[in-house]
Amino acid sequence: MGDFNADPTSEPYRLFIEAGFKSAHKEVHGSEPETTFPTGLQAEFMDTDPAMCLDYIFYKGPPTLTPFTAYLMGTECLESDPTIY
Repeated sequence: MGDFNADPTSEPYRLFIEAGFKSAHKEVHGSEPETTFPTGLQAEFMDTDPAMCLDYIFYKGPPTLTPFTAYLMGTECLESDPTIY
């Protein structure tokens, strides 16, 4: 699991797949999420890069190791404070 800062077409992502790792989200949903960055958090010094998928949970193990669910967490800010999820 990690903050890879690499999109699904990047070399780091490809290297993980070639090493036998699988993306939990892709295995469950058939594709990576459209966006994992930015989160929607409104902070004074936040990054302003374009929205994209940069974060993954990779796993590797026997064929019986299969994720049954995967979802994005923290997709909404706290109503009273847009700097907190």
